[in-house]
Amino acid sequence: PRHPYTQALMAAVPIPDPERERAKPPVELEGDLPSPMNPPSGCVFRTRCPLATEYCGKEIPVLEDKTGAGHWVACHYVEREEKLN
Repeated sequence: PRHPYTQALMAAVPIPDPERERAKPPVELEGDLPSPMNPPSGCVFRTRCPLATEYCGKEIPVLEDKTGAGHWVACHYVEREEKLN
């Protein structure tokens, strides 16, 4: 997964090994869940995305392969997220 919100959701999935599950850092998503009936403007995941900025509410990100390796993502800030890790 390339989108930061998707990464956070996947990190929240429980690990079947109790010791590894207890050792992993907790994932805390803040903000409101996007409404499928009334989605927010711009990127629909911006209300819970840790990288969201004001620009994310103005412009819908284009789905593109930003790495050239077949990893498609619609996020304005994927490159910024990779530099943070």
